[in-house]
Amino acid sequence: MTDSQHNVKRRSKVTYFVLLLLFATGLLTYQFVENRMSDFRETQQQLAAHAVQATRSEIESYIDNRRHLTSLFSQASEDQLLEVATFPKDILLAGKAFTRLTTYLPEAGNYTIADKMGEPLVLDLRLKVGKGCRIDLKNYAEGVEKNDIFVHSNPDPSGYHIDVMSRLGDEHIFFVSLETSKLMKILNLFNLPGHQLFLTRSDKDNLIDLTVEGARRSFLREENLSAIELQNIIASSDVAGTRWRLVDILEPHLYPEKHNELMWRALQIWLVFAALSLWLLQRMRREEHKRQMAESQLRESHEKLQVRVESRTSELKQSRDELYKRATYDDLTNLFNRVEFDRCLQRFIEQSAAQSVESVVAYLDLDQFKLINDSCGHQAGDAALKRIAELLNKHFRSGDVIGRLGGDEFGVLMRGCSTKKALEVMDNLIKKLAQETFIWEDKSFLLNFSVGITVINSSSASSIELMRQADLACYVAKDLGRGRVHLYSGSDKQSGRRNDELGLLADVPRMIKEDRLTLYAQPIVSVHKLAEKHTHYEVLLRLKNEDGSVESPARFIPAAERYNIFGQVDLWVIKKAFEAISSIDDAFHISINLSANSLANKGLLEYIDSQCETYKINPARITFEITETAAIADLHDAVGFIKGLRERGYLFALDDFGTGVSSFAYMKELPFDYLKIDGSFIKNIVDDEVSRALVQAMIKAAHVTDKKVVAEFVENQAIVDLLLEMNVDYLQGYHLGMPESLEKTLSSF
Repeated sequence: MTDSQHNVKRRSKVTYFVLLLLFATGLLTYQFVENRMSDFRETQQQLAAHAVQATRSEIESYIDNRRHLTSLFSQASEDQLLEVATFPKDILLAGKAFTRLTTYLPEAGNYTIADKMGEPLVLDLRLKVGKGCRIDLKNYAEGVEKNDIFVHSNPDPSGYHIDVMSRLGDEHIFFVSLETSKLMKILNLFNLPGHQLFLTRSDKDNLIDLTVEGARRSFLREENLSAIELQNIIASSDVAGTRWRLVDILEPHLYPEKHNELMWRALQIWLVFAALSLWLLQRMRREEHKRQMAESQLRESHEKLQVRVESRTSELKQSRDELYKRATYDDLTNLFNRVEFDRCLQRFIEQSAAQSVESVVAYLDLDQFKLINDSCGHQAGDAALKRIAELLNKHFRSGDVIGRLGGDEFGVLMRGCSTKKALEVMDNLIKKLAQETFIWEDKSFLLNFSVGITVINSSSASSIELMRQADLACYVAKDLGRGRVHLYSGSDKQSGRRNDELGLLADVPRMIKEDRLTLYAQPIVSVHKLAEKHTHYEVLLRLKNEDGSVESPARFIPAAERYNIFGQVDLWVIKKAFEAISSIDDAFHISINLSANSLANKGLLEYIDSQCETYKINPARITFEITETAAIADLHDAVGFIKGLRERGYLFALDDFGTGVSSFAYMKELPFDYLKIDGSFIKNIVDDEVSRALVQAMIKAAHVTDKKVVAEFVENQAIVDLLLEMNVDYLQGYHLGMPESLEKTLSSF
């Protein structure tokens, strides 16, 4: 073989080798692109699964809240709503109910009351009840539709709304329409780039109820997922308690565009590689050193590609980690949020059952946190919470779980910890906090916790029950003086009292509904008309037991006031009292007691106006009473409320005067008509010189400020004679008249 032939053969081998190399690198490049696409698809699926889970959790929380508020409103306003149902064409009456509805649900756009067959009684308050709404209302009434929350659209786009239905007594259904903006915001919040979150119907194949823009394309027809969209569903989950299924759909262009992007980048590099290889093929025989340089450049290009791919992968991982963090941690304190804390608690319960290991769950409530927010603003409150989180992280073991459960509430799970050790750890925490001073600008605050703990062991029930026990123990700690730890025990008196209180609270709406409350009356006698027929009475609340006996409601009043639900009873008393005296002569005057809860009720004045109008009551016949301690607890609201009543012509009495620390200091600030001296002073004035001197001072101070004085607990003639000498204006007590039913009292008029 000649040198020329040998050179040709050698060049052919080199050429074949180069072509084979180019083919091999092309396959490797393609495989590399496919591997990156596989990673990208897996990442998108994981992100979509997290997004659907987080979105579903937020939606379930939102709709549960709306159901709860709707239920609270329908229970609290049952009488008013039934009156609207009775007079469905009374727009003013319906409008007042709607105004009150918006205090519970500001996003409410409409409401309807339907009969038990699902036929709307109230129409055209703001929007028409559409066909879809009527169908679901009918199905709900007949029990065909088990759900109670729906999304609907009307021909007018502004009518796109959420419907929430609930039973109103036995004969009616309450139906409220809410704006969808909050639901759309939730979808927007977790919607990923290149994805689309849809709320579809689980009871109809692929029917769309809501997207991040509201209606999909039209309000005038039903819209289904297209075949392409169905193929691109990568995550879905049913929304508990609804007929919705939440789906995450990839935009059709996402994978092709990503594949084209990766392929184009790889192709560019491969073309460079091919060009360099061909160039090297031409130059290899003459410029060996240049070929080596070209190989170096090729390696550098490959490394750059690897860096770019790793950088992109890192970005995707960072996005995934950020989404996980948002779903797991509290943004402010970086502690576990309530959802993740509950998951950890459930794992503790399962481990305790499997391994017989005793652990502890603690519920920590920051005492007096509202003082920081009210005096320095929420920025200061946030700073205080961050400081608390830092202290908790330092105080507990690395294996303990710490979470922020609410505004100023925290939870701690201590694995493998005895109750004795847990009490010691919590006592040390409280002592450490007592040494901490939170300083904001020129103000300083002491930080402290009230702590309730309960045991997690093999016999523990659900996480909900454990948190309830810890919460009960925390409330007992507060009742015992705050800044202390209390261990839950189902047999201890404090926890039992707290349980009893909660049980009584649950009975309050039932007492009202079952008409187990009744009104009694006790005379308030003018000293100038002792021998005349009494015309002024104080209305007293009594509880009718199931056996027909009547007792004082004292056993549930403190609990009802503590948990801010006694306002419902106040509304019932006002209505029943106005109704009772509506047909009685104008000379008959009554005093009605209001609880401390009523001072915060912004709609109470309007409610009193409506009852006055309904029963045609002269306001001058009514005196409202509130205790001194309730009035001074929120002096600003109390003054505004009292002024509002007196401007309408009602009279006002300050009850239980003298029990406050600075009673006389508030005598000039509160605009009342009658001062009722607390009975603890009156019943001892005959034998106790101090009580007698205090009563005399109260009477003189009241008369100086042009106020009438009522003495309570007048139990014998000696007290009457002494009070007459002291120039009191009115007397009230068993000596002058025992309480009797209001119905019996009115029968003599």
